[in-house]
Amino acid sequence: MCEILYHRYVDPRLKGGLLRFKRYISRISHRVTLFVGLRGSLADDQTARILHVLLAALAVWLAAAWFATIPFAVVSFPRIFYPLVQEVGYVTALVLLRLGHFRRASLAYLGGVWIWATLVCFSYGGIHSPGALLYVSLPASAAWLLGYEAAIGTAGGCLLGALVFTVLEMTHVTLPLQAQATVLGIWTMIVQAVLVNAIPVGQIIGRLREKQRRLVSIYNTVEDIIFHLAVEPEGQFRILSVNAAFLRVTGLGQEKVVGKAVNEVIPEPSLPRALKKYRQAIEEKTIVRWEETSDYPAGRLTGEVSVAPVFDQTGTCTHLVGSVHDITGIKRAEQIENRLTSDLERSHDEIRALAASLMRAQEDERRRVSRELHDHTCHQLGSLAREISNLAADPLSSKDVRAKLEEIRAHVVKTSQETQHIAHQMHTSVLDDLGLVASLKDLCGQFSEQYPDVALDFEESGPLASVPSEASLCLFRVTQESLQNIAKHSRADCVSVRLDFKTGAVLLTIQDDGAGFDVKAVKGHGGLGLISMKERAHSINGKLTITAQLGHGTQIALEAPLPGEQPIERPRVLLADDHPAVLEEIRSALAPNWEIVEAVADGRALVEAALRLKPDLIVVDISMPLLNGIEAAVQIKKSRPEMKLLFVTMHSSTAYLKAAFEAGGTGYVLKSGLRDELQDAVQSVLSGRNYISHGLSTEYPERLQDSTSAGRS
Repeated sequence: MCEILYHRYVDPRLKGGLLRFKRYISRISHRVTLFVGLRGSLADDQTARILHVLLAALAVWLAAAWFATIPFAVVSFPRIFYPLVQEVGYVTALVLLRLGHFRRASLAYLGGVWIWATLVCFSYGGIHSPGALLYVSLPASAAWLLGYEAAIGTAGGCLLGALVFTVLEMTHVTLPLQAQATVLGIWTMIVQAVLVNAIPVGQIIGRLREKQRRLVSIYNTVEDIIFHLAVEPEGQFRILSVNAAFLRVTGLGQEKVVGKAVNEVIPEPSLPRALKKYRQAIEEKTIVRWEETSDYPAGRLTGEVSVAPVFDQTGTCTHLVGSVHDITGIKRAEQIENRLTSDLERSHDEIRALAASLMRAQEDERRRVSRELHDHTCHQLGSLAREISNLAADPLSSKDVRAKLEEIRAHVVKTSQETQHIAHQMHTSVLDDLGLVASLKDLCGQFSEQYPDVALDFEESGPLASVPSEASLCLFRVTQESLQNIAKHSRADCVSVRLDFKTGAVLLTIQDDGAGFDVKAVKGHGGLGLISMKERAHSINGKLTITAQLGHGTQIALEAPLPGEQPIERPRVLLADDHPAVLEEIRSALAPNWEIVEAVADGRALVEAALRLKPDLIVVDISMPLLNGIEAAVQIKKSRPEMKLLFVTMHSSTAYLKAAFEAGGTGYVLKSGLRDELQDAVQSVLSGRNYISHGLSTEYPERLQDSTSAGRS
């Protein structure tokens, strides 16, 4: 019952009383805060706020100390007047500060403390007085509040006051109004000196640390490379510090840079020029700028370098401060632009040459057909007309007429055959009537009859499928053009024509063992036959591959898609390169024929993407940040030994080639030949063959012997 009454009547009243008391305390606290807190224009100034709190604390401390020492001190004029002077100084500074006059408040505070210290020294022991401690502490407050010059002036005033009391002490001059300082009074002076000194020193150190933190942050986040060199005797230079951009762009670790001589960091042939520019900056006492290209572990770096000398008071250069603006991407983009411009101009020249060739071919074909018709058909028809006229003019006996008509019929048959031959050369009817396989067999048979010294073998495989007329005509014309080229240029002994029917496609392969040719040399300058082959393949969305090597024959392969089947699944390729321009060039070259699943810019991302996406092929650069391409390949091969890797790099050294193949790579292409070799390299590696870029040394063991020929085929 009591508990019920308590909860019903007493507890609500108690809670209400506590709530009202809390609101009352909150209002008082708010009013005190408004009264004590700094307001006005200086409310957001941290130094002003700290000074405001310090002045209030010192004023309260001085008053408390004065009252605390009453039982221990003798009542005297200094005892009453001196603290009153100091309190007036503190209050004056507080009023000025709250009115928004920071500099005046600071001067009032510093002046009041100096007067207070001088008065204490005057009456409580001179140079031995605890007031001398304030002389030591006061310059730090001046530096904190008003800066370097005010600190020097304050220090001069404090030293002058201390010097006066020292001279008086040395000359044994007795000062008036002398009194004995109590122990508690000395302790309060020590506390006041600590407050006057510690807070400003802490604030100054905090400012310095904040500025240092900001400078370091700027130093390490700026995109340009920054380095700091010490100038050593005999014209040597040592690296004192570099920013994060230097380590990221070069791929070097800090332990391999900081503290090292520049000749241990800057590679040849850039080192002599860099040393020359450093010395030029020192001799001319000016900033020197130049453009430099160097090879670092992360790749080739092209940058605009600037170096500025730093001199000491004697005029001796002690340091060099330099920066490098990375323009590698700009230079690479310029190279790509120049190459595209060159390709465009070459394409224009090729189009003009093609147009001229087409006109000549058209005229030659008209001339050939005209000659055939004139020399054979027209001649035969004219002969027939004369014989028929003679027969009409001079009737013969029945027996002679029959013989003459038989002779005329033979002429008609011959004329018909010759006309059919001309029509067959212009368009074979076998292709329309009997299909692709029969027309290719007929074409091969005609070639064997015309060139009996060349062994030609035709073979077909796979289940026969219906081939559209456009694709059939394309395959037939490519075979016809290839056999004509073999007859004219190859000097081959053996020729094979193979037609393979696969799921969703038909593959035509023509191969000979003749003289061959340099594919790279004729690229963009091929004759009308090669150009027509490419255009015919493109018109049916086919894929034409020409592989040739001088002295080792030629192979032409044309894969034509068949309708009504599922599209051929394209191999999935993962790209890895830290240069965006190169990455885009590789992507543009491979995207039409292969599926680009992802592109990454460092080794760790490559390992993660490879294990996640499981691509058919990885095209990877060697020099990449975080983890280079060879190290990444080793990790990938441990988990996915079946994965194929093609290295695309600027390194032509046999050591890199050996390391790449030992890491599990089966292809190695130089970036200088990227445009001409990349597609052949990708096709070779995906087909299970090794590939090495043209012109590379193949001193690496026998396992690359076959890849050498593959890379040059």
